[in-house]
Amino acid sequence: LIEDNLRSSKIPYRIIGGTKFYDRKEVKDMLAYMRLVVNDKDSLALSRIINVPARGIGATSLRKLEEEAIKASVSLWEIICEIVENSEKYSFLKIGAKIKSSLKEMVNIISEIKVLDSEKVSPVTLYEKLLQDTGYFDYLKAQKDYESLARIENLEELSSAIKQYEQSNPNASLLGFLETIT
Repeated sequence: LIEDNLRSSKIPYRIIGGTKFYDRKEVKDMLAYMRLVVNDKDSLALSRIINVPARGIGATSLRKLEEEAIKASVSLWEIICEIVENSEKYSFLKIGAKIKSSLKEMVNIISEIKVLDSEKVSPVTLYEKLLQDTGYFDYLKAQKDYESLARIENLEELSSAIKQYEQSNPNASLLGFLETIT
């Protein structure tokens, strides 16, 4: 919250002996999910979270998907949606059933959140739904170590930052929140 207030007041600051809040892995991961919801052409966000938490989509599978997207002159998201809808057309990619299932699940989650976002559901509700539906929260909770507990606390703090943004913006949106923190 201190970082957010300093940033919104345009007061320069430096973090000594730590990582800036928005530079932490778990925060960047959830921001990538949110960026993908508001802009499905953000292939960088998608490639960051396509296997977070682990879905069995490794570097080789991701590379195949990226190459196919380039060949078709579409975004990574668009090629994934196309593969999910017409998997037999892309059988030459030799993507296993588990990966296809994971891609379908991810497409369903992001598509559902996109619909809720278009219906003006509050950003914090969308964030919490993403956190649950993607399995990210359960993934951290299952690890039961100190680092995972700290990551969960950071994700709760991100939720607080979104709530604070909502309170100060009557027309709060996911896109608006992402714009305020960048």
